[in-house]
Amino acid sequence: EKGLDAANMDDVARAAQLGKGTLYLYFQDKEDLVLGVALRRQRALLRAFEPHLSEPPLTRLRRLFAIYVEHLRTPDEHLRMVMLRWAGCRGFDDERSNAEPMRDKIRHTYGIFCEAIEEGQRDGSIRADLPAQRLTLQLWSSVNGWLLMQLQLPLMPSELKQAVPDFDEQLELLLDAIQTPAPRESLTRGGAA
Repeated sequence: EKGLDAANMDDVARAAQLGKGTLYLYFQDKEDLVLGVALRRQRALLRAFEPHLSEPPLTRLRRLFAIYVEHLRTPDEHLRMVMLRWAGCRGFDDERSNAEPMRDKIRHTYGIFCEAIEEGQRDGSIRADLPAQRLTLQLWSSVNGWLLMQLQLPLMPSELKQAVPDFDEQLELLLDAIQTPAPRESLTRGGAA
């Protein structure tokens, strides 16, 4: 309701219908609470990925990115919180007990996408001329850019709003760019031009 920066632990305790002292049993301060929420959501994201990890690489990437986008967009305030932290280069303090587990979950998430690309490169469905790690970062940053654009839609002139693709279109454009091109049919058949 107030946004992350304006909210305080009193507000959180009231909204959660907890005593402030009870809230402090679980979280030492607001930053610790934010990290706890982020870690919980990251675990949920990884659980949502699990049923799709054996799908073919391009199908897997489509499904995983769709889950990722839905995860970040629901609720809207979550997306705002994540984007504000990223844009402000606000990581988590190394002294926090959940900081390293959160970094591990982020590495694991990145690794899942990278593995799908590497597998696609091995089976020939994804271009092998670009490093898998670079492709993973490019896809991830493009998807995050699309998410940021969604927050900007209310501020955009109408002609720009109309040019913003929906997520399925955006993802297809990205995946088309990394697929191994299909071999072209020969222009000549049986020697005739």
